[in-house]
Amino acid sequence: MTTKGYTAVGLAKVDALLTGQAPAAERLINYFRYWSETQDSALPYGKCLVVKLGAKGCELAAFSINQQTRL
Repeated sequence: MTTKGYTAVGLAKVDALLTGQAPAAERLINYFRYWSETQDSALPYGKCLVVKLGAKGCELAAFSINQQTRL
């Protein structure tokens, strides 16, 4: 799945959890339950791809700066 597709699926799931007829408090609790089930584990699978890509971008930027200072 592409990054764009992964993000769209994730956003659709969050939208489904946060919209609807249930009281706002219940929808918010359901969202945090979902977050806890998918993000709060030691395993990297299923974690937020945006956060992973952000960290990778920082890593690459640091590498690039390090390489430029060596020139």
